[in-house]
Amino acid sequence: MLLFSVAVHACDISNPARPLPAYRKWTELVMTEFFSQGDRERENGLPISMLMDRASTNIARGQVGFIDVIVVPLLTAMEEVLPAMKVCTTYMKGNRDFWAENEAAAEAQMKAGTQKVPVLPVFW
Repeated sequence: MLLFSVAVHACDISNPARPLPAYRKWTELVMTEFFSQGDRERENGLPISMLMDRASTNIARGQVGFIDVIVVPLLTAMEEVLPAMKVCTTYMKGNRDFWAENEAAAEAQMKAGTQKVPVLPVFW
């Protein structure tokens, strides 16, 4: 039962282990939802939930943190048991690099109030 629970959790957090175009699109959808919620919280005078404040959440930095803290440990451990997961961990590493390369630009955009999910590199 534990193995099934781990597999379901891995599926739930699997976007960083997909090809970048799919991961980027899901990030855009999730961040749109998060920022909408944060806007509603602000409008209603409520404290804004973590990662949902467009004025203080660096999308790229958040993705790097998510990958480093949540995704890497689980998928790396799974790869030890299921070597075919190498495909997923390879995508994950490349995607982490993509977000890390975009952290500074995302920070500048966040401060200017113009932050968007970065465009895909030309090779995609």
